[in-house]
Amino acid sequence: MFKNLNNNFFNKEIVILFFLYLTLLISFFLGENSTGGAFTDYARQKAIVNSFSNNFFESLLNYDKFSTRHSPVLIIFLAILEKLSFSDLIIRFIHLHLCLILPFYFYKCLRFKFKFIDKKILFILTGLIFFSPTFRSLSIWPDSRILGLTLFTIGIFYFLKFEREKKINFAIKNVFLVALSAYISPNFSIFSLFFFLKYTLYYNFFSKPTLLIIITNLILSIPAIYYVFILEINFFLKSAVAEINWDEKENIIFNNIFNDFIITFSFLFFYIFPFLFLKIINLEKIITFSNLIYSSTIFLVCAYFFDYNYLYGG
Repeated sequence: MFKNLNNNFFNKEIVILFFLYLTLLISFFLGENSTGGAFTDYARQKAIVNSFSNNFFESLLNYDKFSTRHSPVLIIFLAILEKLSFSDLIIRFIHLHLCLILPFYFYKCLRFKFKFIDKKILFILTGLIFFSPTFRSLSIWPDSRILGLTLFTIGIFYFLKFEREKKINFAIKNVFLVALSAYISPNFSIFSLFFFLKYTLYYNFFSKPTLLIIITNLILSIPAIYYVFILEINFFLKSAVAEINWDEKENIIFNNIFNDFIITFSFLFFYIFPFLFLKIINLEKIITFSNLIYSSTIFLVCAYFFDYNYLYGG
Protein backbone atom coordinates (compact mmCIF):
# COMPACT_ATOMS: atom_id res chain seq x y z
CA MET A 1 0.00 0.00 0.00
CA PHE A 2 2.72 2.52 1.02
CA LYS A 3 4.75 1.51 -2.00
CA ASN A 4 1.82 2.45 -4.24
CA LEU A 5 1.44 5.76 -2.44
CA ASN A 6 5.10 6.54 -2.98
CA ASN A 7 4.83 5.60 -6.64
CA ASN A 8 1.75 7.80 -6.99
CA PHE A 9 3.58 10.72 -5.42
CA PHE A 10 6.57 10.12 -7.69
CA ASN A 11 4.25 10.26 -10.71
CA LYS A 12 2.69 13.46 -9.40
CA GLU A 13 6.17 14.93 -8.92
CA ILE A 14 6.99 14.30 -12.57
CA VAL A 15 3.73 15.88 -13.73
CA ILE A 16 4.13 18.95 -11.49
CA LEU A 17 7.78 19.43 -12.48
CA PHE A 18 6.89 19.17 -16.15
CA PHE A 19 4.08 21.70 -15.69
CA LEU A 20 6.39 24.15 -13.91
CA TYR A 21 9.03 23.68 -16.60
CA LEU A 22 6.37 24.20 -19.26
CA THR A 23 5.30 27.53 -17.71
CA LEU A 24 8.93 28.65 -17.74
CA LEU A 25 9.30 27.54 -21.35
CA ILE A 26 6.15 29.43 -22.39
CA SER A 27 7.38 32.52 -20.56
CA PHE A 28 10.71 32.17 -22.35
CA PHE A 29 9.12 32.37 -25.79
CA LEU A 30 6.75 35.14 -24.66
CA GLY A 31 9.66 37.12 -23.22
CA GLU A 32 8.45 37.38 -19.62
CA ASN A 33 9.93 40.36 -17.80
CA SER A 34 8.06 40.21 -14.48
CA THR A 35 10.79 42.03 -12.50
CA GLY A 36 10.42 44.99 -14.82
CA GLY A 37 14.14 45.47 -15.48
CA ALA A 38 15.48 42.09 -16.58
CA PHE A 39 15.03 42.72 -20.30
CA THR A 40 16.48 46.25 -20.08
CA ASP A 41 19.53 44.98 -18.18
CA TYR A 42 20.08 42.22 -20.71
CA ALA A 43 19.70 44.60 -23.66
CA ARG A 44 22.39 46.88 -22.20
CA GLN A 45 24.54 43.88 -21.36
CA LYS A 46 24.23 42.63 -24.93
CA ALA A 47 26.25 45.60 -26.19
CA ILE A 48 29.07 44.63 -23.80
CA VAL A 49 28.87 41.01 -25.00
CA ASN A 50 29.24 42.22 -28.59
CA SER A 51 32.27 44.27 -27.58
CA PHE A 52 33.91 41.21 -25.98
CA SER A 53 33.05 39.13 -29.03
CA ASN A 54 34.66 41.64 -31.40
CA ASN A 55 37.68 42.68 -29.33
CA PHE A 56 38.15 40.47 -26.29
CA PHE A 57 41.38 41.77 -24.72
CA GLU A 58 40.61 45.45 -25.18
CA SER A 59 37.17 44.96 -23.64
CA LEU A 60 38.56 42.91 -20.74
CA LEU A 61 41.26 45.49 -19.92
CA ASN A 62 38.79 48.38 -20.12
CA TYR A 63 35.85 46.69 -18.47
CA ASP A 64 35.45 49.40 -15.83
CA LYS A 65 34.54 51.83 -18.62
CA PHE A 66 31.30 49.96 -19.30
CA SER A 67 28.03 50.79 -17.54
CA THR A 68 27.82 47.62 -15.47
CA ARG A 69 28.57 46.33 -11.99
CA HIS A 70 28.25 42.70 -13.09
CA SER A 71 31.27 40.43 -13.25
CA PRO A 72 32.83 39.97 -16.71
CA VAL A 73 32.78 36.16 -16.31
CA LEU A 74 29.21 35.66 -17.56
CA ILE A 75 29.88 38.29 -20.26
CA ILE A 76 32.84 36.23 -21.45
CA PHE A 77 30.75 33.03 -21.47
CA LEU A 78 28.01 34.69 -23.54
CA ALA A 79 30.61 36.25 -25.86
CA ILE A 80 32.16 32.82 -26.52
CA LEU A 81 28.76 31.42 -27.47
CA GLU A 82 28.17 34.42 -29.72
CA LYS A 83 31.60 33.97 -31.30
CA LEU A 84 30.62 30.35 -32.06
CA SER A 85 27.70 31.79 -34.07
CA PHE A 86 24.97 30.77 -31.64
CA SER A 87 21.85 32.87 -32.10
CA ASP A 88 20.62 35.03 -29.25
CA LEU A 89 17.63 32.71 -28.80
CA ILE A 90 19.88 29.64 -28.44
CA ILE A 91 22.21 31.45 -26.02
CA ARG A 92 19.28 32.41 -23.81
CA PHE A 93 17.86 28.89 -24.10
CA ILE A 94 21.16 27.40 -22.87
CA HIS A 95 21.26 29.86 -19.98
CA LEU A 96 17.66 29.01 -19.03
CA HIS A 97 18.49 25.34 -18.67
CA LEU A 98 21.67 26.02 -16.70
CA CYS A 99 19.49 27.91 -14.23
CA LEU A 100 17.32 24.82 -13.72
CA ILE A 101 20.23 23.34 -11.76
CA LEU A 102 19.29 25.78 -8.96
CA PRO A 103 15.96 24.18 -7.89
CA PHE A 104 17.49 20.72 -8.30
CA TYR A 105 20.30 21.44 -5.81
CA PHE A 106 18.02 23.43 -3.55
CA TYR A 107 15.89 20.29 -3.20
CA LYS A 108 19.01 18.19 -2.57
CA CYS A 109 20.03 20.61 0.20
CA LEU A 110 16.60 20.38 1.81
CA ARG A 111 16.54 16.58 1.59
CA PHE A 112 20.03 16.33 3.06
CA LYS A 113 19.43 18.82 5.88
CA PHE A 114 15.87 17.84 6.77
CA LYS A 115 15.82 14.12 6.05
CA PHE A 116 13.06 13.44 8.60
CA ILE A 117 10.63 15.95 7.07
CA ASP A 118 8.10 14.67 4.54
CA LYS A 119 9.63 15.06 1.09
CA LYS A 120 6.28 16.34 -0.20
CA ILE A 121 6.73 19.48 1.90
CA LEU A 122 10.30 19.91 0.67
CA PHE A 123 9.14 19.40 -2.90
CA ILE A 124 6.48 22.10 -2.52
CA LEU A 125 9.05 24.51 -1.07
CA THR A 126 11.34 23.82 -4.04
CA GLY A 127 8.49 24.34 -6.48
CA LEU A 128 7.98 27.86 -5.12
CA ILE A 129 11.22 28.88 -6.87
CA PHE A 130 9.39 28.62 -10.19
CA PHE A 131 6.94 31.29 -8.99
CA SER A 132 9.72 33.76 -8.20
CA PRO A 133 9.69 36.71 -10.64
CA THR A 134 13.44 37.07 -10.10
CA PHE A 135 14.18 33.44 -10.97
CA ARG A 136 11.89 33.47 -13.99
CA SER A 137 13.00 36.81 -15.43
CA LEU A 138 16.73 36.40 -14.84
CA SER A 139 16.66 32.85 -16.21
CA ILE A 140 14.96 34.04 -19.37
CA TRP A 141 17.18 37.13 -19.74
CA PRO A 142 20.75 35.99 -18.83
CA ASP A 143 22.05 37.57 -15.65
CA SER A 144 25.00 36.73 -13.42
CA ARG A 145 23.02 36.68 -10.16
CA ILE A 146 21.03 33.50 -10.88
CA LEU A 147 24.04 31.54 -12.13
CA GLY A 148 26.03 32.79 -9.15
CA LEU A 149 23.24 31.70 -6.81
CA THR A 150 23.14 28.30 -8.52
CA LEU A 151 26.83 27.64 -7.89
CA PHE A 152 26.52 29.03 -4.36
CA THR A 153 23.66 26.60 -3.65
CA ILE A 154 25.78 23.67 -4.84
CA GLY A 155 28.50 24.99 -2.51
CA ILE A 156 26.01 24.96 0.38
CA PHE A 157 25.18 21.34 -0.44
CA TYR A 158 28.85 20.34 0.03
CA PHE A 159 29.06 22.43 3.21
CA LEU A 160 26.09 20.49 4.59
CA LYS A 161 27.86 17.25 3.69
CA PHE A 162 30.98 18.50 5.48
CA GLU A 163 28.96 19.35 8.60
CA ARG A 164 27.67 15.79 8.74
CA GLU A 165 30.69 13.79 7.61
CA LYS A 166 33.60 16.16 8.46
CA LYS A 167 35.59 15.25 5.34
CA ILE A 168 38.10 17.80 4.02
CA ASN A 169 37.23 17.07 0.38
CA PHE A 170 33.71 18.45 0.96
CA ALA A 171 35.23 21.60 2.46
CA ILE A 172 37.49 22.06 -0.58
CA LYS A 173 34.55 21.56 -2.95
CA ASN A 174 32.59 24.14 -0.98
CA VAL A 175 35.47 26.65 -1.15
CA PHE A 176 35.87 26.10 -4.91
CA LEU A 177 32.15 26.50 -5.68
CA VAL A 178 31.72 29.57 -3.46
CA ALA A 179 34.74 31.16 -5.17
CA LEU A 180 33.32 30.30 -8.58
CA SER A 181 29.94 31.77 -7.60
CA ALA A 182 31.74 34.95 -6.48
CA TYR A 183 33.55 35.21 -9.82
CA ILE A 184 30.19 35.11 -11.57
CA SER A 185 28.39 37.32 -9.04
CA PRO A 186 30.75 39.11 -6.59
CA ASN A 187 27.93 39.42 -4.01
CA PHE A 188 28.71 35.89 -2.83
CA SER A 189 32.37 36.59 -2.01
CA ILE A 190 31.50 37.76 1.50
CA PHE A 191 30.21 34.27 2.39
CA SER A 192 33.72 32.84 2.03
CA LEU A 193 34.49 34.49 5.38
CA PHE A 194 31.60 32.65 7.02
CA PHE A 195 32.68 29.26 5.69
CA PHE A 196 36.33 29.92 6.55
CA LEU A 197 35.32 30.71 10.13
CA LYS A 198 33.32 27.48 10.32
CA TYR A 199 36.25 25.39 9.08
CA THR A 200 38.69 27.17 11.38
CA LEU A 201 36.49 26.58 14.42
CA TYR A 202 36.35 22.87 13.60
CA TYR A 203 39.99 22.23 12.63
CA ASN A 204 41.60 25.13 14.62
CA PHE A 205 43.66 27.78 12.82
CA PHE A 206 47.08 26.11 12.95
CA SER A 207 46.04 22.74 11.52
CA LYS A 208 46.98 21.21 8.16
CA PRO A 209 43.37 21.17 6.85
CA THR A 210 43.01 24.89 7.65
CA LEU A 211 46.33 25.61 5.89
CA LEU A 212 45.06 23.70 2.85
CA ILE A 213 41.82 25.72 2.87
CA ILE A 214 43.79 28.99 3.16
CA ILE A 215 46.07 28.04 0.25
CA THR A 216 43.06 27.02 -1.85
CA ASN A 217 41.35 30.35 -1.14
CA LEU A 218 44.49 32.30 -1.98
CA ILE A 219 45.05 30.48 -5.27
CA LEU A 220 41.42 30.96 -6.28
CA SER A 221 41.53 34.66 -5.40
CA ILE A 222 44.67 35.49 -7.41
CA PRO A 223 42.88 36.27 -10.73
CA ALA A 224 40.40 38.61 -8.98
CA ILE A 225 43.12 40.35 -6.94
CA TYR A 226 45.27 40.84 -10.06
CA TYR A 227 42.34 42.06 -12.15
CA VAL A 228 40.88 44.51 -9.61
CA PHE A 229 43.87 45.67 -7.54
CA ILE A 230 46.89 45.28 -9.85
CA LEU A 231 45.29 46.21 -13.16
CA GLU A 232 42.94 48.57 -11.26
CA ILE A 233 39.85 47.48 -13.19
CA ASN A 234 37.39 48.20 -10.40
CA PHE A 235 33.84 47.98 -11.72
CA PHE A 236 32.09 47.40 -8.37
CA LEU A 237 31.19 51.02 -7.64
CA LYS A 238 29.92 51.84 -11.10
CA SER A 239 26.30 52.60 -11.82
CA ALA A 240 24.74 49.97 -14.07
CA VAL A 241 23.24 52.48 -16.48
CA ALA A 242 24.43 54.00 -19.71
CA GLU A 243 23.14 57.51 -19.03
CA ILE A 244 25.75 58.33 -16.36
CA ASN A 245 28.55 60.63 -17.51
CA TRP A 246 31.71 58.71 -16.61
CA ASP A 247 33.90 61.75 -17.23
CA GLU A 248 32.55 62.98 -13.89
CA LYS A 249 33.72 59.70 -12.27
CA GLU A 250 30.37 59.21 -10.63
CA ASN A 251 29.95 56.16 -8.40
CA ILE A 252 26.80 54.52 -7.13
CA ILE A 253 27.79 54.68 -3.46
CA PHE A 254 29.58 57.16 -1.22
CA ASN A 255 28.15 60.07 -3.24
CA ASN A 256 25.64 60.81 -0.52
CA ILE A 257 25.94 58.99 2.80
CA PHE A 258 22.29 59.78 3.59
CA ASN A 259 21.20 57.81 0.49
CA ASP A 260 23.39 54.88 1.54
CA PHE A 261 22.05 54.97 5.09
CA ILE A 262 18.35 54.88 4.20
CA ILE A 263 18.66 52.37 1.36
CA THR A 264 20.92 49.96 3.28
CA PHE A 265 18.70 49.92 6.36
CA SER A 266 15.57 49.45 4.25
CA PHE A 267 17.20 46.28 2.91
CA LEU A 268 18.08 45.13 6.42
CA PHE A 269 14.56 45.78 7.68
CA PHE A 270 13.09 43.79 4.79
CA TYR A 271 15.11 40.70 5.74
CA ILE A 272 14.69 41.18 9.50
CA PHE A 273 10.90 41.52 9.22
CA PRO A 274 10.17 37.73 9.35
CA PHE A 275 12.18 37.52 12.60
CA LEU A 276 10.08 40.36 14.02
CA PHE A 277 6.87 38.70 12.86
CA LEU A 278 7.84 35.38 14.46
CA LYS A 279 8.95 37.23 17.61
CA ILE A 280 12.46 35.80 17.38
CA ILE A 281 13.67 39.35 17.95
CA ASN A 282 12.27 40.88 21.13
CA LEU A 283 10.88 44.31 20.22
CA GLU A 284 10.23 45.26 23.84
CA LYS A 285 13.96 45.58 24.43
CA ILE A 286 14.45 47.63 21.26
CA ILE A 287 11.50 50.04 21.25
CA THR A 288 12.38 52.45 24.01
CA PHE A 289 11.72 56.18 24.21
CA SER A 290 15.39 57.09 23.72
CA ASN A 291 15.76 54.73 20.73
CA LEU A 292 12.65 56.23 19.12
CA ILE A 293 14.06 59.75 19.54
CA TYR A 294 17.46 58.79 18.10
CA SER A 295 16.06 56.81 15.17
CA SER A 296 13.44 59.45 14.31
CA THR A 297 16.07 62.18 14.30
CA ILE A 298 18.41 60.17 12.08
CA PHE A 299 15.58 59.29 9.72
CA LEU A 300 14.39 62.89 9.36
CA VAL A 301 17.91 64.15 8.65
CA CYS A 302 18.51 61.41 6.06
CA ALA A 303 15.11 61.97 4.45
CA TYR A 304 15.84 65.71 4.14
CA PHE A 305 19.18 65.15 2.37
CA PHE A 306 18.00 62.12 0.36
CA ASP A 307 18.58 62.66 -3.39
CA TYR A 308 18.98 59.22 -4.93
CA ASN A 309 19.33 59.36 -8.71
CA TYR A 310 16.78 57.02 -10.28
CA LEU A 311 19.20 56.48 -13.18
CA TYR A 312 21.30 54.33 -10.82
CA GLY A 313 18.55 51.70 -11.09
CA GLY A 314 17.87 49.01 -8.52
